[in-house]
Amino acid sequence: MFKKRIHTIIAILCIMFVSFAVSYAVETSKPDSHGVNWIQEHGDASTFNNKECMDCHTDKSSCIQCHEEAAPRNHNASWTRRGHGLEAKWDRESCSTCHKEDSCIECHTSTPPSDHRYGWREPTNAHCGNCHYPIQETRCYTCHKRAHAPNEY
Repeated sequence: MFKKRIHTIIAILCIMFVSFAVSYAVETSKPDSHGVNWIQEHGDASTFNNKECMDCHTDKSSCIQCHEEAAPRNHNASWTRRGHGLEAKWDRESCSTCHKEDSCIECHTSTPPSDHRYGWREPTNAHCGNCHYPIQETRCYTCHKRAHAPNEY
């Protein structure tokens, strides 16, 4: 008789727990746009329609949770040597979504930009324009905090 009472009490508690959980459940159906390839396509979609993302993903922490562990697709093995300078030139704001303002300086204090190779100071080469466009003398001070003579680089 005692075992039967215990089983009845446990059954009632289980029913109460399930009904409580169901009553407070939040519907989390994904939009139609979140298909099989969504992980590969979401970057472009968020670029063009970020407001729609924010309907469900209310802050950037949902981006950061994944991208701290897995960099965006375009950040591949050759990214640091070939693409990030041009990308930064075209859309610096996109970089600042994840990277702090001084993140360029973290690497480029010890590693010169690849456009600073032999002959980059020649006016006809104008390699500064790869990242710093339009080319203006003041843009050099983004990295170079004091004025340098041409032979000091």
